[in-house]
This record gives sequence, C-alpha cells and structure tokens, in this order.
Amino acid sequence: MNKETINALVRDLAGEQPSLLRRNGKLPVILYGKDVKPQALIVDRKEFSNTFSKTGFTTLLLLKLNSGEPINVLVHDIQRHPVTDELLHADFFRVTMTEKIKTELPLEIVGLAPAVEELEGNLLTPRTEIEVECLPDALVPKIEVDATTLKTFDDVIHVRDLTIPEGITVLTDPDEIVAQVTPPRSTEELEAELAEPVGEAAEKEAVEKLSEESTAEAGVEKTEEGGAAAEQTATTKEEK
Repeated sequence: MNKETINALVRDLAGEQPSLLRRNGKLPVILYGKDVKPQALIVDRKEFSNTFSKTGFTTLLLLKLNSGEPINVLVHDIQRHPVTDELLHADFFRVTMTEKIKTELPLEIVGLAPAVEELEGNLLTPRTEIEVECLPDALVPKIEVDATTLKTFDDVIHVRDLTIPEGITVLTDPDEIVAQVTPPRSTEELEAELAEPVGEAAEKEAVEKLSEESTAEAGVEKTEEGGAAAEQTATTKEEK
C-alpha cells in the first residue's frame, strides 16, 4: 500500500514565530521518537490537513525532511484553536519498523442493523475504539463493526466478535460490548421521563444542598468547640 508523504523543513526556533508561520500557511510540528532528539519542523498546513484527513492517527505516513530520505512516522497529536478549530500544532512520532507499538484503532459501524430497521430499536455503541499492539506495518486505519448481525434486541457484538487483521493483537477486554440494539421507548415512557425528573431532580438537589449546609454548619460548630483539642493534636503530629 502506497503511503502518504509530507514534506518538512527544519524550523529556526530563534527567528520563526509560530503565529507568523501560521499566517503564512505553515504549521509548526515536532518530530520525536525512541532514541531520537526532538526536532522542530515546519510543514505546509493545507498539505498536512489533507493528508491527516486520510490517515488519522493510525496510518503510517512518510515524512520527507529537507528533501532527504523519507522516514516512517505517525501523527501522535494535533492542537486546534478552541474557537476557530484552526490547526495550531502537530506531533510526529518516528517509528521503528521492527518494534511493536501500542495504539488505539477507531471502530466504524457498517451495514444496517435489522433490529433498528425492522424493530425500530436504538443502536448503542459503548466503544468507539479498541487498544491494540502490532508492528507498524500491520496498522490499519480502522476496524469495521458489522451491524447486520444485530437482528434482535438480544444480539450483542463484543470485542471478541470483531474481525481483526493478521498481525494485530487486541489489548481491550474481549467481553466489552461494542454495539447492541435496545427496544424503542413508548410514548408513555418518554413522557414520564420528560415530566418526572424535573420535580424530582429539583427536590433531590434541594435536599442534598440542605444536607451539605447542615453538615458544614455542624463541622464549624464542632471545630469551634474543640479548637484547643484540634490544635493540640496537630502539634503532637508535627512533633512525631
């Protein structure tokens, strides 16, 4: 399989400010790895964005530094602006092709669940990824979950039921649930759920607040009454 390639240049930390680089369409990145000194680099932000949309965090890509020989890396982290979602920074991890790595592979639901389509149930997906271990070459972008096996409300897909490519060892508990379909809620159930919690939640919150205030007041009174004893205890502990 052909790997995506990203071109990079060594960054001058003294003269190239991150904000100026971003305004010029560049993205500051850090390259690091086992027995490798971290190195500050620059990549084209648009090129990185297009490549990352295809590879994500779980696909090897080639990083070509200063037009030299490409090296195998994984994108380990990205930072975005909290408001604009603009890319601000990225981390590349240089992998050793002969050493196993641990990572998380995303799960993707494929197909329609008969229990949803025919019985009008609700599809639940408690897990969206699984932890795995493998050699870098064995990595895949995702693991597909076949929802067509969910024919009734009793059917459940566990981690152990997933089809895992050769060379990948799953570290997640095999008994964990990946997907299942629950029965649809009746109109009465939905109305009850919408109506009851409002009053009950408010009442429960008020009771808890009063309880916390009472406990706090009792604690203050107790502290004031036994101030001398508390001070003596603290002094004794310090001496020990």
